[in-house]
Amino acid sequence: METVHEGITSPHGLSSTVEIIQRRRETRYYKLLCLVADRVTPLQLSNPLYLAPTPPSVGQYSSQQKPLDG
Repeated sequence: METVHEGITSPHGLSSTVEIIQRRRETRYYKLLCLVADRVTPLQLSNPLYLAPTPPSVGQYSSQQKPLDG
């Protein structure tokens, strides 16, 4: 007979899952930041008066993208 523990995660498993999600958010943030920088750099070179919008910090981005309560 096989015992299935559906939906039960050990405390270590849960904390490692939260850490993985946080790392993914930070990775996504830095990828987006690179995309913005690639777009803004030519604009700044062509127009020295161009002021790029300031992106949120990684902490602000992560808290805004947080799907879990905690």
